[in-house]
Amino acid sequence: MEKQQKGRNVGEKEGAQPSRNSGETGPEPKGHRIDIIEFSPKVENWIGSVEKAEERTQSQTQWPRIPKVPHILRGIQDFEKLYEPRVISFGPYHHGKSHLHPVEMIKPLCAKKFLADSNQDIRALYTNIESNIEAVRKCYDCSTNEHDDEALAWMMLLDGCFLLYFIHCVARRNQSKLHGLNVKDHLITFVHQDLFLLENQLPFGVLKLIFKGAKFNDGSPMEEMIKKFVTDTGRPTEIQLQEENEEPSHLLDLCEVLC
Repeated sequence: MEKQQKGRNVGEKEGAQPSRNSGETGPEPKGHRIDIIEFSPKVENWIGSVEKAEERTQSQTQWPRIPKVPHILRGIQDFEKLYEPRVISFGPYHHGKSHLHPVEMIKPLCAKKFLADSNQDIRALYTNIESNIEAVRKCYDCSTNEHDDEALAWMMLLDGCFLLYFIHCVARRNQSKLHGLNVKDHLITFVHQDLFLLENQLPFGVLKLIFKGAKFNDGSPMEEMIKKFVTDTGRPTEIQLQEENEEPSHLLDLCEVLC
């Protein structure tokens, strides 16, 4: 008798007969009833905060495409050299630091050379970048807040022109052009290292705004020069630059794709 009782549903009275007709309607046995649990207002608020947080995460939160190095890593001894540029800044994170000032003074002349070589108008490029400045801000964290739209657009233009001119010269094995701007071999080495630091990146979309209208006298497409530079000029470059909706976030991201 004890074994039979153990097989009954919870809440089933002794002597009750189970239904023999699966289609028979009537009250559901108590053993199958799902009770709705009512929580206190305080618990309901806790649950609601979790549900709302999940909705915000899915619909609103966006990580910057060019993030900063996490603080937990900044405390590691000698780790600074992996994110702190030595000679040149690209973008807002390290802009204006005193030890980068010497090369900063060379940027305008490099920009002038790039614009002349690529047959482009500086005013048209600046206007194009400034009209897309909100998209630029979304690529970085709040570090862009100290720069107004005009200052940030000018920074993107100057840094982008320098970067593309540097890439074009190195990829074409024409470092003598850089030497003529007082960018000697040791500086070329350090610039090469600095432009692949995570916190020293420009949005790839900005670079495209600058080079998409470029027409170099030697006929070299800027896309090919970038790929050649990233792959260190010694590897096949059959991979095409990604489409607009799949473009890399920055030069370091492109390096991961090609290499």
